[in-house]
Amino acid sequence: MADNITRSLHTLPVDLVYHILDKLDRLTILLSLRNVCTSLNTIIDTYHQYKTLSNLTLRSNDIGSNGAQYLAEALQNTTTLTMLNLESSNIDSVAAQYLAQGLQNNTTLTELNLHYNKFGDEGLEYLSRAFQNNTVRQVFFSSTIIS
Repeated sequence: MADNITRSLHTLPVDLVYHILDKLDRLTILLSLRNVCTSLNTIIDTYHQYKTLSNLTLRSNDIGSNGAQYLAEALQNTTTLTMLNLESSNIDSVAAQYLAQGLQNNTTLTELNLHYNKFGDEGLEYLSRAFQNNTVRQVFFSSTIIS
């Protein structure tokens, strides 16, 4: 009778996990594996491609509030991301609030592109408060709907 072995990601050899991660795009890794468990955090924190991610362009993606929530979690934990491009990404006031929470204590991001979004005055207020406490020095939001 053959032994039925159940495999899970945390029991796989690290080299195999790295091989799996090599086949995924950075956004998928960033948004889906972060904060699942401490073992995955350790793997991602030591994974060479994740450690060197400094510019992330998510332009023209329908990120919305759900995606912004995941992105905010990543922004709280990143130590290398310096530029984030969210141009035309369906960022509304709820999404802006999530992003502001993620940016609140971020110490690496210096440039944020929010062109062509619709977060309005309410979203701008959330973001403005977050910018007071972090390292963001350039924010772009032309053609964004605010009054």
